[in-house]
Amino acid sequence: MVSPEDESESSLREAEELLAEVVVLLAGRAAEREIVTHVTTGASDDLRRANKILFDYVTVYGFAETLKNRALYADETRWSEDTVRKVDEAIEKLLRECYAHGKEIMTKNVALTRRLVADLLEEEELSGRLLQEGLRDVASLA
Repeated sequence: MVSPEDESESSLREAEELLAEVVVLLAGRAAEREIVTHVTTGASDDLRRANKILFDYVTVYGFAETLKNRALYADETRWSEDTVRKVDEAIEKLLRECYAHGKEIMTKNVALTRRLVADLLEEEELSGRLLQEGLRDVASLA
């Protein structure tokens, strides 16, 4: 698992930064499906974190297109059925988009991905050194 930088270091985060973090979190599941070809429970914490980030993205920060500029009450029991549906749809759309982007990056860098997956399966975590070495070889999507 790769940990994001300590959130206490910065209280302001851009929408794109939040989505990029979700892309990284979901790329692990994409690698399991596409490279390892079997899905494990290893990505469960990443999935939980990705969903939490997107839930906040939509409900707290008001970044979703369908609920733009709306910060919703923390008490979900006060939400209308329509609001709940819109929140669910917005999160699902973002999950699909972030997963597809992570899969695209992983696929474009399949050799590196295979090497990192092998290291991760062997060690159960990636050291900063291994990750930095691998990142030097990343192909750009631009």
